[in-house]
Amino acid sequence: MLDEMDYALVHALQIDGRASFRTIADVLDVSEHTVARRYRKLRAQGVLRVVGWLDGRRFGRTSWSVRLVCTPDAAGQVAEALARRDDTVWVRLLSGGTEIACGVQAGGDLDGDALLLKKLPRTPRIVAMSAHATLHMFAGWRSRVAVLTDEQAERIRPASPYEKPPEERGVSLSAQDHAMLRVLTQDGRAGYGELAAASGWSHTTVRRRLDELRSSDTLRFDVESPPQALGYHAEAWLWMKVEPSALASVGEAMAAPSRGRRGGGHHRPHQPHGRGDLP
Repeated sequence: MLDEMDYALVHALQIDGRASFRTIADVLDVSEHTVARRYRKLRAQGVLRVVGWLDGRRFGRTSWSVRLVCTPDAAGQVAEALARRDDTVWVRLLSGGTEIACGVQAGGDLDGDALLLKKLPRTPRIVAMSAHATLHMFAGWRSRVAVLTDEQAERIRPASPYEKPPEERGVSLSAQDHAMLRVLTQDGRAGYGELAAASGWSHTTVRRRLDELRSSDTLRFDVESPPQALGYHAEAWLWMKVEPSALASVGEAMAAPSRGRRGGGHHRPHQPHGRGDLP
């Protein structure tokens, strides 16, 4: 379980995964050293990790929710192989040890010969598969905490993305972009030196390119934390069939935040784990 300072740090990074330790320290009224030390400790313990991810819609990609049933001896290996691919966004090994859920991006600028959705049905140790294109995402799929005040959150929040007109929204990625993004998928707070070494660009070019991708809302950052560390005792994935006329209302109801009480008598609003996308 995290303490109050840890929760505040997690919330701050959920608002801006690359917010500087100095900015977070100023908002929390603690030293920059304290924030940096807490972050490094939580990351080393596997409790907190910032990851970068691309919004595939900017490249004409379609998001798919995929369920796989594997032979009992294969699920772990298949899940690990999926997690290493550029076209998977998230992967979860579900209870029972034979079923996997994952998010896949397909189409757009991806190599058609390597499309995962074409390969999976031919994989020998996968015995069943279902895939649904995501039409709308009502809420993010990771567990959330909210302990900062509105004023504190606003001080951390990055500038709103500049929305370009439709004819200027296309974004193309170079080999250097992909090299840099591979690092960010592992560590969203990787320094400019590490990103420059991976991409072959200068520090100045890396900084400018990151700003471009973020301002166009192409590159986003999120926080991965085990639900148990945030006070959740279990995760559940619900696959629901809903009357078409009720899709919007059910999705909004499932995505709505709830309020819960945690230790110390403090109310901490949070959003329970769950998917808000409807195939």
